[in-house]
Amino acid sequence: MEQWKIARSKELIFKWYKYKILVNGKVQCMLSNGQESVLTINSGASIQAKLGWVGSKPVILPKERGIIKEINVKVNKGPFLFPVFSALSVILIGLVNLSYPGSKALMYMASIIDVFPIIVICLLTIWRNTFLDIQIVAAQTDER
Repeated sequence: MEQWKIARSKELIFKWYKYKILVNGKVQCMLSNGQESVLTINSGASIQAKLGWVGSKPVILPKERGIIKEINVKVNKGPFLFPVFSALSVILIGLVNLSYPGSKALMYMASIIDVFPIIVICLLTIWRNTFLDIQIVAAQTDER
């Protein structure tokens, strides 16, 4: 059994939600924004962070000897690029439609708005276990 310090980065996104920390599939603690917790965990255990039905990939803890080891949990920025790009596209098409009311942009914009929720659900399903990022940062080793 070794002590692991688990720290959640202070972020604006999901500021009011708590991340569940799972060790071997069982909830060990919940971390608020910017919070840290120290857990006693067996070496070789699997650790994962969850937020609702999305989370991180499981990480196997190494079997190194040390005093306290550190793990950071944060939001992976990759999955957020598509919704931002899509929202900007819808705004641009809306501006074109307002500028040229007789154009076919209205039909295109309506089809994007209809399909957008389906695309978001599909991408959340694909990125389900890459939504959060969990990584082992550092280890303080014994000199004995």
